[in-house]
Amino acid sequence: MSADSATMAITAMTTSIASGAGSAVVDEVRQLVRSVYSPMSLPSMGDASAAYRRGIVNGEHAEAGVLVGAVVTWVTYRTDSGELGPSALVSLARMLSDRARQAQNGTAPFARAEF
Repeated sequence: MSADSATMAITAMTTSIASGAGSAVVDEVRQLVRSVYSPMSLPSMGDASAAYRRGIVNGEHAEAGVLVGAVVTWVTYRTDSGELGPSALVSLARMLSDRARQAQNGTAPFARAEF
């Protein structure tokens, strides 16, 4: 029996910090994870984004970070099936980034993940 799981995190920053720090966070993560993870293709999302994957015992693990204005969203996705299709990770990352954009624009977030 295989199990998939996802963990999501959202960090909000002040606008003045976000303008430089958000991109710095994404860049720093890119540098730190290159020794453990392999870069993963991700459709354009938010103001900046990055995605990585790595093989783990009996499965795969992937992470995607998206900077949206003053918010950084992060999704960690793991599958025990040994095959990690990027569609679930992309769907979750897009949902979080869309909801962050909606909230910052003063709209009640309504975006949903589509699988």
